Amino acid sequence: MKKTFSNECQNCSGFTRGFLFSPIQANKAGIALAFCMTAILLSIASPVTAMTEMADKEMSNVSGQALLQMDKEFTNGFTFYKAGLDAKLELNTNFEKLQLGCGGVNGPGACDLDIDNFSLGCVADSSGACLSLDPRGRQIPGAPAGTASQLKDFLIERPFFQFAIKNDNSKTLREVVGIRLGGEDVSGPLSFGSLNTFSGYMSGQANLEMQGADNVAITCAYADRPCVAPGADTSGMNNGGASSWGSPPAACGFFGCNRAGLPAPEGGYLNLGDDMILDIGIASIRFQEALVSYGTVTRNGNSVLLSGNRQNQAAVSGIELGGVVNSLVYGNNDGSTNVGASPLELADTDAGALVGIFGPTLLPLLRGGVSDQIKRQLAAGLRIYDPNEATNQAIINSKSDGAINTDLNNYDLPFNVTNVHQIDVTSDLFGLSFQKEDVQYPGYVESVKRGWAMYAPDAFTLDIAQPVTTFVSGITGSSAARDGNIVGLEPPFKNCWGSARFC
Repeated sequence: MKKTFSNECQNCSGFTRGFLFSPIQANKAGIALAFCMTAILLSIASPVTAMTEMADKEMSNVSGQALLQMDKEFTNGFTFYKAGLDAKLELNTNFEKLQLGCGGVNGPGACDLDIDNFSLGCVADSSGACLSLDPRGRQIPGAPAGTASQLKDFLIERPFFQFAIKNDNSKTLREVVGIRLGGEDVSGPLSFGSLNTFSGYMSGQANLEMQGADNVAITCAYADRPCVAPGADTSGMNNGGASSWGSPPAACGFFGCNRAGLPAPEGGYLNLGDDMILDIGIASIRFQEALVSYGTVTRNGNSVLLSGNRQNQAAVSGIELGGVVNSLVYGNNDGSTNVGASPLELADTDAGALVGIFGPTLLPLLRGGVSDQIKRQLAAGLRIYDPNEATNQAIINSKSDGAINTDLNNYDLPFNVTNVHQIDVTSDLFGLSFQKEDVQYPGYVESVKRGWAMYAPDAFTLDIAQPVTTFVSGITGSSAARDGNIVGLEPPFKNCWGSARFC
C-alpha cells in the first residue's frame, strides 16, 4: 500500500498547541496524538467494498499479509506495544511554524521543539539531488546548483505507534507513560529554516581540516594592532605587537631590530598576541619578528551530540585542541611533541643576524614556545575556564603549560543548532515522541526526557575545512567559536512547488 501526502501549513503553531503537553495529564495528550494519527491513516486508506462472507474452503485457498502489524517487547524497564501499518507514506509537507510542548511540564516561556520553516521533502534536480534556492528561485551562494524538475519525498515505511507502558503486569498500576511515532525505515530530506529549540537526541560527526600554509605572520596586521598576549614580555616590542611584515619601516641593529617595511605575508596572519618566544641574552626573537610555514592537520570522525530538553547548542567532542596544536607545530598526526614529516619551520625572521644564523639550531625551542603560546591564547579566546574574561585569564595564568594542554584536549567545542538546516534521514530509529517521564525506547542509545522529543541519530556532518589563520582568528580574534558559530552549514532545501507561499 502506498499513498502520497502533499500539504502546506502556513502557521502550525496554533494547530499543534491543541495537543501539546500542558498542565493537563500526559495521557490526554497521548489520546489527542493518537486521534490525529488515526485520522491521517484513515485518510490515506484506499476505498474498500463491503465485506463478503467466505466459506472455510474458500479461505483455505487465500494467503496474504495483514495490513496491521503488532508487536510487544520488554526492555529498559518498560513494556512497549507497537501498532503499525504495512504501508509506505510519501510525504511532502511544509510547516511555516512548528511548535510542540510550549509551556506544559517543562515550564512556561518556551517550547520543547520550536522550528521555523520546517519541511519534509524537497525540490530536486533530474538526478534527485535536493536544491537550495531562495523564494524567487535564485541560486544561494555555496548551495548545490541545478534546475528544479521533481519533488523528492520524505518516506516512512511501515509507520507505527509505539506505546511505553509502566507496570504492565499490574491491573491497578498500569499506565501509558510515552507514545512514539516512527517507522521501520525512515528516509529522505528534512530541513529547517531555523531550529530554535530542540528536545530529544541528535547526533552527527565533525571533520576538522586545518589547512597549512607558507610564509605566515604569527601576530596581526599593522592595521589591526594592538595584538599583545596577556602578561607578555613587551621589551623590544614595536608597533603594538603587529607583525614586521606589512608594518612601516624602522631602524635595524645587528643584534636585534624591527626591520619592518616588508611586504604583507603571502600566507596571511595568525592574529596571535605578541610575546617573547626566546631570549638567550645576546639575541632574542618575538612572535612579531617571525614568519613561519606549517603543514595541514586533520581530525575526522569527531562526535557531535545534542540531547536533553529545550537545547540550542550541540557539543563537538574528541577534537583534542591541544593535540591539534602539537600536530600543527611538530608536523605529526598523533598530537605529541615528536617531530614529524612537516613541522613548523622558521621561514624568515626580523630578529637580527644572530637569530638568522642560529635559527635552525633554535627551532626546537622556538616550536615549544610557539606551541605553548598558541594553546594559552586559544584557552583565552574560548573562555574554557570561565565566561568572564578576567577570571578566565587569571585561571590560565595560574596553570602550567601541561595542564592547559590537557584541558584543551578535554574541551567540547559548542555548536549552535540554528546553523543546522539540512538532514538527510536514513534510519529505523528516527521518530517523534512525547512522554510523561524519561523513556528509553527500543534501539535508542539513551532516554529522551519528558515532554516532546525528536530522535535523529547520525543527522548531519560538520565539515570544518579552513586555513589555520581563519580557524585561529575565529577563536582569538572574535567570539564566533565560543558562541557556537565556528562554521555555518548548507542552507535549507527548497520545497516550494506551484503556488506554495514560502520555501
